[in-house]
Amino acid sequence: MNKKYTIIIALIAIVVVLIFVYRVRISTKIQPPTFVPSGEIKTQDSNVYGFIIEGKEYSFNPSRIEIEGGKRVRLVFQNRGTVPHNLEVECPGLPEYKTRTINPGQEDYVEFNVPSSGVCEFYCDLPGHKDQGMKGEIIIR
Repeated sequence: MNKKYTIIIALIAIVVVLIFVYRVRISTKIQPPTFVPSGEIKTQDSNVYGFIIEGKEYSFNPSRIEIEGGKRVRLVFQNRGTVPHNLEVECPGLPEYKTRTINPGQEDYVEFNVPSSGVCEFYCDLPGHKDQGMKGEIIIR
C-alpha cells in the first residue's frame, strides 16, 4: 500500500511541475513589436529626413522614396517578415550603406548624405531576396 501512495504522490508532483512550466512559458512568450507605420518620419535633427521602410517576404513598403538632393537621410528598416532580412543602399558615387541582417520583429537603420541628383537603389542582399522583388528606389530631385 505504501508503494501505491508513493506512485500517486509522484504523479501529482509531475502534473504540478508540468502545469507550472506551461504557465511560465505562456507568461514569457515574446509579444510582437509595436511598429510605427512606414513612410516619412521626423528625426531629432531637422536637417535629417527620416523614412521607415518595412520589409517582408519579398517586398519593401514603401518601395519608392523621393527626397531633395544633397540632404541627409535616415532609413529605418523594420523586419516584418518571418525570416531574416537586411537593407542595402547603393547610390552613384557613394559607398554602399547596409543595415545588419536582422531577425523578424527587429529594426536597424542607415544614415547618409544623398547625392545632388540621380537614383539610389535599395534591396535585401540575402541570396534570392532581391530577385524575388525585395528592392526599391530613392529618387533624388
